Amino acid sequence: PGHTVTIKPNNGNPFFWIAHGQNKFLIIKGFIIDGKNTNTHGLKFEGSAKYVRVIDCEIKNSRLSGILVTGNTDTYHQFINFNVHHNVLSKLYHGLYLTSGNNLIEKSQIHHNRGYGIHFYNGSSDAADYNIVRNNTLYDNTTAGQ
Repeated sequence: PGHTVTIKPNNGNPFFWIAHGQNKFLIIKGFIIDGKNTNTHGLKFEGSAKYVRVIDCEIKNSRLSGILVTGNTDTYHQFINFNVHHNVLSKLYHGLYLTSGNNLIEKSQIHHNRGYGIHFYNGSSDAADYNIVRNNTLYDNTTAGQ
């Protein structure tokens, strides 16, 4: 109790990668995820995995998006009171990149990411609808010089 845990994934591995489309009911709480050694995302949820809560975490130095959520469905993830910063090598990746719906982003700081702070992407569907973004602070994010 009272100690901070810093996770530094090995090259090629995100800290947490959920790759199956089923309900998880998982809470990730209180970690610092430093992606300095990896060439991928800090957190990656794909295949329409549902019901993951990320709370009180810091995600930094990932070479791709700090958090990537893919799936053409509603995923019901919650991202609460976290700090996502200094991620991304190119403007194609972002602090948070979501292609799914019904997620919550709340009470967080998203800053100094090379792409957008938060990017909701629908593609050819309307899967990234009904997301809630409230009481966050976003600053000093860019699209690689634009």
